[in-house]
Amino acid sequence: MRRPEGWQRAWVVAAREIRERARTRTFQWSTVFAVLAMVAIVVVPSLGSDGPKTYRVGFAGTVAAGSADAVGAQAKAADARVRTTVYDTVAAGEQAVRARKVDVLLVDGTRLAWRIRADATLGALVANAVQAVQVRDRAAEQGLSIAQVGRLLAPVAMTNDVLGSAAGVDDSARDVAFWAVVLLFLSVSIYGQMVLTGVVQEKQTRVAEVMLSRMRPRELLAGKVLGIGALGLAQFALIVLTAGVSLTAVDSVDAPHVATSLWVWLVVWFVLGYAFYSVVYAAFGALASRVEDASSAAAPISIVMFAGYLAALSALESPDSSLATVLSFLPPTAPMSMPLRMTLTSVPVWQPVAAALLTAASVWLLVRVAGRVYTGAILRSGTRIPLRAAWHGGTQHG
Repeated sequence: MRRPEGWQRAWVVAAREIRERARTRTFQWSTVFAVLAMVAIVVVPSLGSDGPKTYRVGFAGTVAAGSADAVGAQAKAADARVRTTVYDTVAAGEQAVRARKVDVLLVDGTRLAWRIRADATLGALVANAVQAVQVRDRAAEQGLSIAQVGRLLAPVAMTNDVLGSAAGVDDSARDVAFWAVVLLFLSVSIYGQMVLTGVVQEKQTRVAEVMLSRMRPRELLAGKVLGIGALGLAQFALIVLTAGVSLTAVDSVDAPHVATSLWVWLVVWFVLGYAFYSVVYAAFGALASRVEDASSAAAPISIVMFAGYLAALSALESPDSSLATVLSFLPPTAPMSMPLRMTLTSVPVWQPVAAALLTAASVWLLVRVAGRVYTGAILRSGTRIPLRAAWHGGTQHG
């Protein structure tokens, strides 16, 4: 009978955390700033200069005479400009596409090679130019008899190949992976620090003593973690939603595509990463008696978290390496390493599922361990409490 009542008291604490922190100007302004910053990161690079748009078109393979002039005429009709370059080999032209020297490569007059994805406007422009050249050549060869009109007007079949920026991992994928890891690290760190300072503040002002007169220490710990986590999840989800909408709204050929499943996994890994680190932050926060001592008390977990962040970034160049794979399964590093690997390479479905389950199991274990430390330290005051003393104290009060 005590378990449902305990959860009810924990949710009361969680609701208090959400209500009090959501009202602060710091939280409100940080939300506005984060949303505007995300919009700026996505939208600003796509803003070009005023005036006619300039396209860069490359040619390789068999190039029909007059192709460049035909493309230029089509661009002029569309109130655009075009710069054309002829490459000696298809490989040289494709490398130019990857290096962003040209926007599209026309190969043998029948295939368009793109860097990230096909641009419908530019694709139609080049296709119309190729069609015009084909009609001209056919008319010169065979005449304009009625029987040949259908053949002269037959459309040219075009195929689209996405090459990527390099033979290996695409630059846009690296950008997405990098910012995903940064976003996860900052979010989990910020909300974990909120749990840390909240625990110390309530201990220093003796608010914890009042609340503990009506509930158990673990219920107070659970409520604080759940409340701040729910608020953080809402803010994090808003930032992710803003990024997704902004990427969809930007009509830029270089805007990276991010699968919906990856957005969902980012939210999942935020929840798991926050849960993992927040309960530890709360336990270490209980060891300090003043807000000024909070950072030094939580230094060990901050170092572990930062090391995990650096380790995740080190996998940018080799997401399929053994080290990157191992890091994506270890609970302290999985919340940042696994999303990075999922962005950069093809990861079997079982791997993120298994890593998530392993991290969730470690969170459950940490709740037991951190709850015992929290219980043994939250009511002690004075100098910084040794971890061993808090652990034994938790046994007595558990």
